[in-house]
Amino acid sequence: MDYEEAAAQIIGHSPVVFRGHGRRQRDVSTGEYAVLGYLDDNGDTAAPGEIAEQFMLTSARIASMVNGLEAKGFVTRSADPNDGRKKVVTITERGRSATREKRRLAREDMTWFLRQLGEDDAREYVRLDARAYEIYLASQQEAPPADR
Repeated sequence: MDYEEAAAQIIGHSPVVFRGHGRRQRDVSTGEYAVLGYLDDNGDTAAPGEIAEQFMLTSARIASMVNGLEAKGFVTRSADPNDGRKKVVTITERGRSATREKRRLAREDMTWFLRQLGEDDAREYVRLDARAYEIYLASQQEAPPADR
């Protein structure tokens, strides 16, 4: 098997298969949705540094995303109640609603995709996806391969 060719094919198809058939909201980036999802899943509030660490991004990149989300009314920034010198980011009801709608659409799109595969291929796809996720999690605990 030519793994590099297979990787190129999968990467080439991914934007088409997984972009929600054009239903992406144009005013919110994938990264911004990731931040909103993190806040929604983790108690609504987080320090910018915690978010940066979670997504392995620079504090400048997170600040830029938070600025955009704040301008759109999806998050607020306020003083950390435990340390007034620091800031925390909190998802708003508008942000929570947009995040949950995005998740609903993604689930609907993935359901459609799996139905197109048929039951046997869908089960195999889910099995392979779970295996890929296991490998990803294990890689986070190890040093990167030497040939990188």
